[in-house]
Amino acid sequence: SLYNVLHSAGPQPIYTCAHAMSWLLQCAKGVEYLHGMKPKALIHRDLKPPNLLLIMGGTVLKICDFGTACDIQTHMTNNKGSAAWMAPEVFEGNMYSEKCDVFSFGIILWEVFTRRKPFDEIGGPAFRIMWAVHNGTRPPLIQNLPKPLELLMTRCWSGNPAERPSMTEVARIME
Repeated sequence: SLYNVLHSAGPQPIYTCAHAMSWLLQCAKGVEYLHGMKPKALIHRDLKPPNLLLIMGGTVLKICDFGTACDIQTHMTNNKGSAAWMAPEVFEGNMYSEKCDVFSFGIILWEVFTRRKPFDEIGGPAFRIMWAVHNGTRPPLIQNLPKPLELLMTRCWSGNPAERPSMTEVARIME
């Protein structure tokens, strides 16, 4: 999994910015595909590095674990996903859309470039992370990250889903 590459306990695999950009673009295109499926589009709802698999020597990224996926049309309100990558509207029990996957992507972008676990400094049970995110806490900005990537990341994890870009726009920016 991408998670194991980012956070392995032993010697960490080395990767370049080109690898990171490729993985993020492949993730964006994969989620864009899910959101655009016909006749029924899907929301993944649990997008996170443990659910992103790397194959072909780490060059190809595949999205997996569709156990929490749902039709976009259903707009489920049950609490699905993992706290560190979960959009606030999901754990707050509000109606949500495919923009919850966009939020998760923003957190993943941060994680791939920092190689740090999101909200690791908060620690403790998941509700502590949820409370912090509810109150507007996001991972710290990355020093020297190119401005277009920083803007994309911060737009993706906006507290207001309407302010988040579509995954089509994310993929276009990543390209």
